[in-house]
Amino acid sequence: MLTLKHENKERIVPVILKNKNGTVEVLKKESEAGNFASLGATFENLNAQDLRNLSIENGLQITKLAAGKLRSAGIKEGFIITSIDKKRINSVEDVKNALENKKGGVLIEGVYPNGLRAWYGLGI
Repeated sequence: MLTLKHENKERIVPVILKNKNGTVEVLKKESEAGNFASLGATFENLNAQDLRNLSIENGLQITKLAAGKLRSAGIKEGFIITSIDKKRINSVEDVKNALENKKGGVLIEGVYPNGLRAWYGLGI
């Protein structure tokens, strides 16, 4: 409840505070891990055969996308991230390290399973 006072009259107004996700749950302080979680993706390592088939040396595939920064940037499921800000990506740990303490924008480079190469810029 919020009490407003105007011209010696008090008025009580019910108030519901919502977090940035539009719910009433208490959110933990966003950290580097928060940046990572906000991507909204599930990842899978590629095997040597997948890398050879796509003629790439490294990469981490997005196997599932939920609401998050990657989907908002236009990235689709199946996209293989090869680098973030020119840092080679081979694992989930590499993604976390690339985004650690990052503010502003990042450049994500990669390839789709059909061989189409793509670049995406997104804000962190």
